[in-house]
Amino acid sequence: MNKIKIFGFMLLLAAVGLMAGCKKQPTPTATKPVLTADIPEILANGTEKATFTVTYNGVDVTSQATITNTATGEALTGNTFSTTTPGTYTFAASYNNETSETVTIEALPTSDLLLAVDKPSIINNGEDVATFTVTYQGNDVTAQAVIVNMTSADRWDAGVNIFSSQSSGTYEFRASYDGKSSNSVTVTVTIEPQNPLTLHASTPRINANGADEVVFTVLYDGEDVTSQATITNTTSAETVTGNTFSSSVAALYQFEASYQASPADPTIVSDAITVACGDYDFYKNVLLFRFTGAWCQPCGQFSSTLKAALDAYPDRVIQMAIHTNAGGTDNLTSSQLGLFLLYFSHNSWPTLFFDFDRTDTGKGISPVNMSTQEVVSTIQGYQAKGAQAGIAMTSTMEGRTANVTVRVTPSQSGTYYLGVAVVEDGLAGTQNGVEGTYINNDTFRILDTEVTGNELGSLTANTEVSQQFSFDLSKYTDNCRIVAYVNMSDGNGGYTTTNAASCPINGSIDYRFEE
Repeated sequence: MNKIKIFGFMLLLAAVGLMAGCKKQPTPTATKPVLTADIPEILANGTEKATFTVTYNGVDVTSQATITNTATGEALTGNTFSTTTPGTYTFAASYNNETSETVTIEALPTSDLLLAVDKPSIINNGEDVATFTVTYQGNDVTAQAVIVNMTSADRWDAGVNIFSSQSSGTYEFRASYDGKSSNSVTVTVTIEPQNPLTLHASTPRINANGADEVVFTVLYDGEDVTSQATITNTTSAETVTGNTFSSSVAALYQFEASYQASPADPTIVSDAITVACGDYDFYKNVLLFRFTGAWCQPCGQFSSTLKAALDAYPDRVIQMAIHTNAGGTDNLTSSQLGLFLLYFSHNSWPTLFFDFDRTDTGKGISPVNMSTQEVVSTIQGYQAKGAQAGIAMTSTMEGRTANVTVRVTPSQSGTYYLGVAVVEDGLAGTQNGVEGTYINNDTFRILDTEVTGNELGSLTANTEVSQQFSFDLSKYTDNCRIVAYVNMSDGNGGYTTTNAASCPINGSIDYRFEE
């Protein structure tokens, strides 16, 4: 915890409460229950249903609330709705003598349009895919049909029929064609099981002098099986003699281990790891802190610009969305928000801070008028500074506890600081400035270090250090990730991020290098 006088801290929080909501603090409104539905439309076949949830001050009160069809005044039995009559249905919830805003469900007429999927379950590695087929009266019309992911409100282009995801959960889909709507189908995304066999290198970087070497260790379910395993240099297709490697040829080398626990068991192959032999730079990710709020209309409008920028220039940004209720209600606001505001002072939303840079004004970047290309150019500017440290991580789940090991290797000697946090993806909600359901990704949840990072001390180049962390995720979904970032002092009382990385809560990431 930052050592700061409580009086100063309270003054800061008071100042935040007076900050302009997006620019000016709106007049607080009375607390009302919030009614949401899991899908915006159902097929009027009597079996498809919409499921409602009612929250009050962020607490689920569905079982105590009354959900009413506003046209008929009839209260639902339970919290689901189905019908055999097509039409538009509007509902509201009442709780604690307050009534929510209305939610509309479209009941679509049944038709001969059929949606099918080749498999009901995929794993959340972003590579396993489910493929949809749309038929009308027995004819394949997939190429002309439009498929909608109703869970995320994502409407695909005509002909797109493949789904993959890195977020676990159940997703519901429907197709439309020639004014007709299909049945709905679901695809469940499950967490990818972790490989029990791991290959570890004593350092990810060695000199290309034939003498400097890396030492490998092979673990099976945490047990050292190096002497029984086979280590292969997959770059050269050669088996490593013993468990060491050196070379006088500069290159990026990949290695994997294989192990058979017993003659009756299958041979298991580890995930590949990379060793840089020679002067290779670590892959540079830019860390982005985005201060936002569900109440903030410019935040919602900027989200489309940011998405377009990250789509145009992918795999270079590690983002943390810091929610705040300074200008209105935002149930995703963390109790640790104040820690970030001590370092990242700002007076408008949204505000961006790249790589801990507070800019000359100390107030970050207000992006509301930035174009997609301007966002991309800003990312490229920070990326061009390069990374002086690499990050590797392993996270395993034990019940609802994530046990995390973060490994850091600097390419230059110096003093470094490590920050570690949890973010969560796939959180459905509302966002001022965006119609319909809004999916919140990269949402900050837990910080287990100083905001600016815990000091790792004075480190020697190419020497790895590791630290362990545990996170209680009982309040969160499986769509969490671990974010780690490495900072350096900027010499002026601030910090600059030299690299950042993200890891699934039940997975691992290796060091990466620029090629």
